[in-house]
Amino acid sequence: MTAIQPKSKPIRAAHLPGGFPASAGSSSVAGSPGLPGASSLPVVGRTTSGKSDNFGQLAYLDSGTTSKHFLKRKKRKKISETLAIKLKSRLEIVKYLTQLGELNYADSMSKCGSRWSVFSCGEHIAAKIPFHRCNIRFCPSCANRRSARFVNKYNPYVSAFLKQNARFKPCLLTLTQVKLVGESKKDARERILKSFKKVIRRKFFNEYFAGGIWACEVTESDSGNHCHLHIFIFRRKFIDEKLLKSEWSKVSPGAKNLNIKLIDGLESGLREVIKYISKPIPADNLTLSSVKQVLELKGLRMLDTFGEFRAFCRDYEIPESDTLDIEAGRLDYVAGECCPCEGCDKPLFERIFTETEMIAHHRRRELILSAPVKLKARGSPG
Repeated sequence: MTAIQPKSKPIRAAHLPGGFPASAGSSSVAGSPGLPGASSLPVVGRTTSGKSDNFGQLAYLDSGTTSKHFLKRKKRKKISETLAIKLKSRLEIVKYLTQLGELNYADSMSKCGSRWSVFSCGEHIAAKIPFHRCNIRFCPSCANRRSARFVNKYNPYVSAFLKQNARFKPCLLTLTQVKLVGESKKDARERILKSFKKVIRRKFFNEYFAGGIWACEVTESDSGNHCHLHIFIFRRKFIDEKLLKSEWSKVSPGAKNLNIKLIDGLESGLREVIKYISKPIPADNLTLSSVKQVLELKGLRMLDTFGEFRAFCRDYEIPESDTLDIEAGRLDYVAGECCPCEGCDKPLFERIFTETEMIAHHRRRELILSAPVKLKARGSPG
């Protein structure tokens, strides 16, 4: 089992802002070299032809297959664009936190990812390690890391639970409730969790389901705060969606939207549920009021286990071989060691980057990679 880490590829120092000097800061510091293990990509979905779709890239497209799903997908943002948006959102949140008097939060978030320690041999970058992470729930720069940490935490329990109960089917269940005008995010969360606790105590629910993991998401709209639960749930046997809707409407009057579907991969299902509690405040909805309402959720649980699966997690001991660390393999680099890239034995040296320098580096590298390659005409000299 491999820890979920941010994607990293060897990149050339010539594309970095300012470049790297030939022998800048190299020193022979003793330490153990570390090479991050390659992560295998889990299956996260199916194409219309029923074949695997790995992380949003269609694996196969038969001639008779309609690629509507592919055409509907949004164009992925470039790394430099994503980093710039996160920086802008984080600085806006810091400004509002200062106005609200949350100075400790503001100071910690302002330093989050502002400086990076970069290990390079002059041609490749072996590791990029931030000096400080705030780990605040609504920090844009910590969202992916928080999600990976929760997936790594629960993945061993989910795998072991399904090994003991092979007949159970993992599903994704979404529960909603009626929006109330003027209701705060905290009150909306309490109301839907109160309804959820009622329904999981019912005999019919335990007949069809064996517990799972719930995540609570609260989004803003003009008509009020919309709160809903995303649940990774273990199904004992098939249940009609109409029956489930009728039972849910008994404890949550007026609720109409409910969805349940089977999932293809365990990690992908966990990612789908956990990403909702790791989502930062959308950049378009950043206001003093939205930050104030998010602060009201401070100290409240937004993700938890329930049912038979909860009891299993309490008693099950994870083997050391299944214990994952998202920082494993990223903190083992020291200046003076050999570059871990294949066929490269140059020594590593360390350089400190600011966040704006990192954005400039990625923007410069994207321009180089996107430049058209000029092909020489046949018979031309050189």
